[in-house]
Amino acid sequence: MKLSIILAPYDSGLYHAGFGQGPDAIIAGGLVDELALRGHDVIVEDIGEVGDAQRREIATGFAVCRAVATKVDMARDDERFPIVLAGNCLIAAGAVAGDAADSIIWIDQHGDLNTPETSAYGFLDGMALATTLGLCWRPMTSAIPGFQAIDPSRCMLVDARDLDPDERRLLETLPIIRAQWTDALDNVGKLKAAGAAQAHLHLDLD
Repeated sequence: MKLSIILAPYDSGLYHAGFGQGPDAIIAGGLVDELALRGHDVIVEDIGEVGDAQRREIATGFAVCRAVATKVDMARDDERFPIVLAGNCLIAAGAVAGDAADSIIWIDQHGDLNTPETSAYGFLDGMALATTLGLCWRPMTSAIPGFQAIDPSRCMLVDARDLDPDERRLLETLPIIRAQWTDALDNVGKLKAAGAAQAHLHLDLD
């Protein structure tokens, strides 16, 4: 298979800092060699530094999303399967846009379903899934090339157990499919029944 590994090494608007060092660590751990050993044609691309010199978290975070969307779209045009390695969850909005995904499987300890109105800490990554579902930051996502919010009925949330009270209340009002990793595959049919055709898989290594 032709694979494109896209590195977005950002954490909270900072390049190659904090969890933004994770993508390089995964590559240094031998990912490319292992994939090549299994017969895959692999190229690796870093989106580079984006945003303005002030490194404002929100502005830079969405600039990263735009860069990722462009790289993912280019990989698909080249008939390559895109794999995005990132240091923060918000980048999923860019990956979904570039992949023209109409559904999402979110495997994460956290729900990431806060909004600016509910977040106690203002942590942007804690709003990542809510952003991808079109529940917040709509003016910012509208600038991501190809972004279309995922309908909550075509979202599967897997293994989320660290949820804020407001996230729990929101989940009660949304048709999001809840699953554990042991029965996630059994729930894929629910996504298909909701009209899912092109799913994005988000895996947080926490």
